[in-house]
Amino acid sequence: MKILYFIIVKTHDGLDLLRYRVKTVEANRKTSPLGRKARREGMAAIGDPLPTKKVTLFSADEFRELIQTLANSPLFASRDRVIKLMMDKTVEYGNLPLQVQGIGSPLSLLHVAFLDFFVCYLEFEQFLEDYDYDPDEGLELRPEFAEELDRRVTEFEIGEVEMVSFDDAFRELENN
Repeated sequence: MKILYFIIVKTHDGLDLLRYRVKTVEANRKTSPLGRKARREGMAAIGDPLPTKKVTLFSADEFRELIQTLANSPLFASRDRVIKLMMDKTVEYGNLPLQVQGIGSPLSLLHVAFLDFFVCYLEFEQFLEDYDYDPDEGLELRPEFAEELDRRVTEFEIGEVEMVSFDDAFRELENN
């Protein structure tokens, strides 16, 4: 990351906002580069702080709020911009519709969109530093969910409710 930051972000005056966002991430990080790499691999690095929020202990509302926050992350909008520019045949790697003045060469819209995507990823990764989530943990059904599932199956078996196909459910959702 330091190389990308130095070569591109630091040498182009027009990328002040990206530079500010990277500096903010670096100033607020709690983990080391080794710790971040270990976390991506599902491990922890000795000496790095452990996450304080255990996702598997969240209530349904807390989990829903976390998922909503993650789903609304700028990372996904930035990703969509990069893909849109990549798919646009008029935007080529060498096209320079956006002139960014500075020491380095001008950057294309695609370059700037990728840099924004990369910085969004850094911000996303930093946000997740406080959260501990083991995808294998908590796979067992919660008792309240198991009870509701049993109740729904019983309702279906005695004919109180009808089975609805996925297609019908999707059509109903689209109409509402």
